[in-house]
Amino acid sequence: MTAVSFDHVSAIVAFFSTLTFLVGYSLLAPWWRSPVGRAVASLDMALLLALLPSALHLLFGLNVSYPWFAWYYGGSLFLVSAITLWRLAVIWVVQHDALVARDDGD
Repeated sequence: MTAVSFDHVSAIVAFFSTLTFLVGYSLLAPWWRSPVGRAVASLDMALLLALLPSALHLLFGLNVSYPWFAWYYGGSLFLVSAITLWRLAVIWVVQHDALVARDDGD
């Protein structure tokens, strides 16, 4: 019998909570229609890609020792980093446009 450790449980919970958020957000809001919505959803999609191998390994025994796995995992972490920086740009543009619109209205 294999002992269940906190890091195993937390990796699986992180995967399924991210998936639940993404499904719930898709049902509750048309995120694809706004830049902020796309920024929020895209980060969760990238997190799913990064967490997927861990969840598959822990749930189904996926062998993660293949060389392609290292490339996949590195690429998914790069994607998370790139989307995080893109979100900063989106927020800056949205806030800047709101400030310009407010200033023009005065």
